[in-house]
Amino acid sequence: MRQCLNFFCHLVGVSLTALLSATLVAGEKERIDTFFADYCYKCHDADVQKGDVRLDEALDQFDVIGDRELWLSVIEQIETQEMPPKKPFPTTVEYEELVALLEEGVNNIDWEALKHPGHVTLPRLTQVEYNNTIRDLLGLDVQTGRFFSPDAEGRTGFTNDRDNLFVTGGDLEKYLEAADVAVASLHSLAQKPKVVRFEAEDLIMTESRSAPNTYRTGEEGYTLTSGQRTLYESITIPAYGFYRFRMRAASTEIGPATGLIRVDDVMVGEIEVVGKDFMIETSEAFLSPGVHQLALNVMLPPRAGRGRKESVFEYTVLPENAIERVRIASVEEAPDLVLEDSGGSELRPLVSRWNSIEVSVQRPYEWIRLLGEKGSPSELRRFLGFIAEREEPLAGLRKEISSLLGISLREFDELYRGQNPAKLRDRRELRDMAEKAFPKKRGFIAIDWVEIEGPVMPEQGSSPELALAANEALSDENKWRPWLRDFLSRAFRRPLEKSESKRYLALYDSMRNGGEAHLSAASQIVSAVLTSPKFLYRSEELPTGESGDVMPLDSYQLGSRLSYFLWNSLPDETLREAASRGELETAGGLKAQVARMLNDDRAEEFYGAFPAQWLGYEALGRSVIPDGALFPEFDLDLSRSMKAETRLLFQSVFVENRSILDLLSSEDAFLNNRLARHYGLPDLDESGFVRVKFTGQQSRERGGLLGMASVLTATSTPVRTSPVLRGVFVMERLLGDEPGEPPADAGELPGNAGARGMTLREELEIHRDKADCAVCHDKIDPLGFGLEGFDALGRIKLAKEMPKDTVGTLPDGNSFEGVAGLRDYLVEHRGDDFAQTVVERLLAYALGRELKVYDEPVVAEILEQAGPGGYRGRALVEAIVLSYPFTHQHRSSELNLPAIASQP
Repeated sequence: MRQCLNFFCHLVGVSLTALLSATLVAGEKERIDTFFADYCYKCHDADVQKGDVRLDEALDQFDVIGDRELWLSVIEQIETQEMPPKKPFPTTVEYEELVALLEEGVNNIDWEALKHPGHVTLPRLTQVEYNNTIRDLLGLDVQTGRFFSPDAEGRTGFTNDRDNLFVTGGDLEKYLEAADVAVASLHSLAQKPKVVRFEAEDLIMTESRSAPNTYRTGEEGYTLTSGQRTLYESITIPAYGFYRFRMRAASTEIGPATGLIRVDDVMVGEIEVVGKDFMIETSEAFLSPGVHQLALNVMLPPRAGRGRKESVFEYTVLPENAIERVRIASVEEAPDLVLEDSGGSELRPLVSRWNSIEVSVQRPYEWIRLLGEKGSPSELRRFLGFIAEREEPLAGLRKEISSLLGISLREFDELYRGQNPAKLRDRRELRDMAEKAFPKKRGFIAIDWVEIEGPVMPEQGSSPELALAANEALSDENKWRPWLRDFLSRAFRRPLEKSESKRYLALYDSMRNGGEAHLSAASQIVSAVLTSPKFLYRSEELPTGESGDVMPLDSYQLGSRLSYFLWNSLPDETLREAASRGELETAGGLKAQVARMLNDDRAEEFYGAFPAQWLGYEALGRSVIPDGALFPEFDLDLSRSMKAETRLLFQSVFVENRSILDLLSSEDAFLNNRLARHYGLPDLDESGFVRVKFTGQQSRERGGLLGMASVLTATSTPVRTSPVLRGVFVMERLLGDEPGEPPADAGELPGNAGARGMTLREELEIHRDKADCAVCHDKIDPLGFGLEGFDALGRIKLAKEMPKDTVGTLPDGNSFEGVAGLRDYLVEHRGDDFAQTVVERLLAYALGRELKVYDEPVVAEILEQAGPGGYRGRALVEAIVLSYPFTHQHRSSELNLPAIASQP
């Protein structure tokens, strides 16, 4: 059981020998030394330092601040009796006496004397923060952060680690380019949009011998059935700005089909259509001026897995007289076209033929009625296909009859619906029932035409009021000065100093006096603001000349910390007003903002970024991709669904203020049809993501992080599952335990391990034969084997794939079986450790820095405050926001800690 924080306790500029926080009397030190000599020094003395640990020297110095991580680890290893790894072993009494001695010395610290807020390196905006800040500042989501290199993870494990965010000379040029493009996008709002349409059959097809398709409704176009079939054409974009793509397309299946839009080989949009009827869908993209190559591709349907079978259901058994019943009902239930006197000699045969075809169309509807909701999916699919085939002749007859009647097609349809309202409604209900009863297979996309309109005000991710106000200020000199003052205050995230607005206005006046037009001068001023250090960095420095090394952050600095913690963006107007009233300097004011901000749509940035980086699945679908030959069903759509499931669970815990232990044990899941089918569950009644409650056996197999495909796929190798990777994940990411570095000669199992005549467990037994390896594997492997009931894509293994056992037995004697047993073990025995890990990760993410030894009591205090309420999500965030290191800043990065007095 973890005692305290696993901190990297390297303290810059600290004299470790001056920081003795506890003293061991001679007798205590001799007793510890005797134990170490009997059981530990043979592996950890001057001659041998396994794991780079030397205990004799550490005991002589006994520096529980500088060597805190070491001593906490020693206590844990002794308490759990994981050390020594081989005989002779201490007696139970010897173990207990040593733990008591060490805990007294190691934890006897005057934490108040060590109180320290730490120092956060001047926070430079990350790539994500920059994009969101520009969006919320100018009202346009131009994503100019794409010009920058992606931010790498720092020592915290997060990309917002401020010590890892550098600015080079080359970066300055990129900031200038990004600012100019953002300003140019505002100019485009003054331009009148233009529309250009391309008929699919007129576009260039990469497979030049392919002739255009003619569809049953008369349209011509191309059906894209492979990645090689690409339609492309040159397009001319007049200005930086947003452009709207409209596509008239259909799927080759009842299910969805997705068209991918690329410009200069960069994907800028997706358009999804559902069903075989043509529809018009839209997508938006930000484009740069010039001549570009437009390309249209298809997102290929997922391929079937290896020998996977559909779940077995008891389908409807048809009655013996089914054929006779269908024959009779087809005549009775088919809609009829009735015209006075049958419409004359020309119309009479056409009407007769129409009604005869409708009886034929009605037959598959009657089969669907007999099959019902529990009908075989393959049968329902087959009869829906018959309906589509038999309806085709009606399209031509509809035109002929309408023409002879002298009415439009729309008027004919209204006439026919008026004659048969109940029968046509019955058909629609039967069709809907059939389509819901079986998985809607993803199809290929059939494209009729594509249109490009722009520049336009985007419908997604924009704030038209902000964008239009900025555009007017750049266009109208009379609106410029008041807009600039407000813009500067929002950009710098604080009230302006008197000299700041004067400086920018003086520069503007200088350019105007030099002959610059208003648009040019104003645009250069805005670009200058967007490249100012006051914009690119969030100031948290002590005012010059102010005494003391520690300061409480002022209201505006707190508002900025809070907004970038929960939104990855600048404070909104509500937060700025709360800061101006001093409300953020009170606990009640901060709590009120936390509750509001966690429920705001912008908090999706937090719900997406934090768990993805903490749990390590962010790269899934990008750099972490299962082997395509072994797992052909894995694609971008599935990886997105996997990530969304985890994000939505995380979001529900914090929005609903539930216990964070629900992240482990929740019986609720958030699934869409793609993920439901991946899990072997029936299709959902709704499109998009739906909250599903697992019951019975499902609740034992699924639910919580351990049953999620995002986690299970990210902790597998590209070709198979890995009990070691999954065990390390549970130890490190969920429990905060350090799994230890493997020996240099440890090696690793090959990709085909577990398929060479031995099980994975048997192969790992051989692999860990060395005592040095076994010490770590004894802790890691049991946790990983608890998850071996899932394959490398997070699906429950088929019976033939299922390992002989999924039992895990830990060094402390606790045993469990399968994911349900592992989940129960973690909640019942390690729930506090999981909560501590979540708090540590949240605090590091909120601060943007690595936790230090002086943060240990802060974490303990947060846990103590939130523990009685069950570690509820919002309560944890509130406690972090109210904590000393979140609300204060130390002047210097050179942290000279005071000497700490021993507790009496």
